[in-house]
Amino acid sequence: MNQGEKDFYEEDFSYVVNQYMDALKEGRTPYFDVHEFEYLIEHFIEVGESLTAIDVAEIAQYQHPTSINIKLKKASALLSNGEVNEGMSLLGDVRLLEPQNSDVYMLAGYGYILRDELDKSEWAFEEAIELSADDLEEVFFKIGSTFSHLNIFDYAEKYLERGYQVNPKNDSILFERAFCLEKLDEFQKSADLYEEFLNIDPFSTSAWYNLGIVYNQLQEYDKAIEAYDYAIALDEESYSSIFNKANTLTNMGSFKAAIKTYKEYLEYDTNSEDAYLYMADCYIQLNDNYQALVNYQKALKINTGNAEAWFGCALVMEAEDKLDEALVFAKKATRLDAAKQEYWQQLAHIGNLLNLTDERIAALERLTSLYPESVHYWLDYADTLFSNNQQKEAVDQLIEAKAANGKSASILYHLAAYLFEMGEEHKAVKYFEEGLMLDFNSHTDTFQVSAKARESERIKRLIKKFQLSRI
Repeated sequence: MNQGEKDFYEEDFSYVVNQYMDALKEGRTPYFDVHEFEYLIEHFIEVGESLTAIDVAEIAQYQHPTSINIKLKKASALLSNGEVNEGMSLLGDVRLLEPQNSDVYMLAGYGYILRDELDKSEWAFEEAIELSADDLEEVFFKIGSTFSHLNIFDYAEKYLERGYQVNPKNDSILFERAFCLEKLDEFQKSADLYEEFLNIDPFSTSAWYNLGIVYNQLQEYDKAIEAYDYAIALDEESYSSIFNKANTLTNMGSFKAAIKTYKEYLEYDTNSEDAYLYMADCYIQLNDNYQALVNYQKALKINTGNAEAWFGCALVMEAEDKLDEALVFAKKATRLDAAKQEYWQQLAHIGNLLNLTDERIAALERLTSLYPESVHYWLDYADTLFSNNQQKEAVDQLIEAKAANGKSASILYHLAAYLFEMGEEHKAVKYFEEGLMLDFNSHTDTFQVSAKARESERIKRLIKKFQLSRI
């Protein structure tokens, strides 16, 4: 429903909802004309009560059995309630009666999207377009909005762009298209369209807010701040603009200004764990560990399960050289979010500082499991094992790493080094030669780990052979 239709219904038929609800309370079936029923069904669809909309449509269809519009509203309610097959079946019946009704194809297009049959949805929408030559921009907007609201932004942009070509001054198309382009990471195009929209409607808080988001993505932070300031000036209760402004100030490195803005936001939302968390991060950047810890703790008071806040506490404790406390907090963070890379990195680092080999090994093992494509985690893991007299385990891990990263010369050179140190020269030379074929220039990695390899005559001959082949 477009805004004009909605205003019409609100003005003329808003009484219908109360009359319908009163009738239900009194246990009687109300009578309404077709237009009143249309409004009533649409109202319940819009407020998310599609089951009620279907009930109303059943009553309407009983009272007005020949009304095509009631049938279409009922189909719309069925689709909104997820009863796609029933809705499409009803649309098929209506199509037989009125094959030139564009609304049939518009709703069918929506139904095909719900079935994940996008090719068929495009066919239906094209049929609707052919039947709507007098109102193309509105049809393109409706189709684009349908795709957009279902998060199918590439299809939405295609139709909205066609609507833009019909009328580049249509503010609804401009706004929706700018939004879709933002979601498609086409940030400059999105910014340009929001600017066009604001030339038409400079008092739109939501457009200034969205423009701020887009400029932040473009790292044009001054423009983002300006956009958020406009949004706040237009609506001092645009709290999201205040919060995002603080985030942008943080991105700019203006940490003191960001803290001030987060505090402004907290005047309106005193229980925002994110505001306290991000403010603490700013204090970390300003080397104010005391205030950082205070704000991390405030975030935790609101939500003890905030892994980021526990991680922040670990950072503060490490900076204050309170490593035992840092270890406790780092472990807590990993327990709350076992998939976060930086938490395990921090735990491995603290374990190393405290000479807690088991802690470091466990953290590095987790990192190799989470990120098998990250060669440096495998090398750190193997090095820690090898340095703690677990040579065979170190070699086994690097062989596993080689399977996951077949093009890594570093893994091969470290394998060669460990095997040399273990006295298995034949295997070591094999891996060393594989490494030379991948990356000759990195072969000194082996010598940094194993002095024995540097003295090996077989290794010297291999290096000379590869040097000559490169001339």
